Amino acid sequence: MTGFAPGAPQIEQRWDPERYRRNAAFVPALGLGVLDLLAVKPGERILDLGCGDGTLTAILAETAEVVGVDASAEQIAASRCLNVRWEPRLDQPAVAMDPGLTQMLERAIESAGFQIHRMPSGAGHDAMIVARRMPTAMLFLRSPGGISHHPDETVLAGDVAAALDCGVRFIELLEQRHA
Repeated sequence: MTGFAPGAPQIEQRWDPERYRRNAAFVPALGLGVLDLLAVKPGERILDLGCGDGTLTAILAETAEVVGVDASAEQIAASRCLNVRWEPRLDQPAVAMDPGLTQMLERAIESAGFQIHRMPSGAGHDAMIVARRMPTAMLFLRSPGGISHHPDETVLAGDVAAALDCGVRFIELLEQRHA
């Protein structure tokens, strides 16, 4: 897993499922007591974060609807009796946006009556390339249903109108700054 925020520590973890089985089999055994405390009822929905090899997830799934999530592709593959391998095709570090332009964009957003929400982005936007050559800032629109960077991605007309309003205000601020 890697942090995307500028200055965030870059952490890489690799899990070997076979080694996990040999050295950490006690973890699911300890978790069995927690399952008793949960008193899962039929039909409940459970999100199992850090599901590891899926041992406890499988037990929960006997009663409830469970989604297991783990940062390790190897662990997820092992829980499904699969093998996984990959080859990095692109490893591009995050790029900080220009503080001055970002501050100006925030002023434009606030003057349009909207609240500021800062967010790091690890997506491969054009801004990652442009920011190396010139000052850059980004304004994100919401993606209904959380679908982003996919052909099914969409936006709401009201969000587009708000973004255009903020964009016009941003350009006016730029014009004032360079007048």
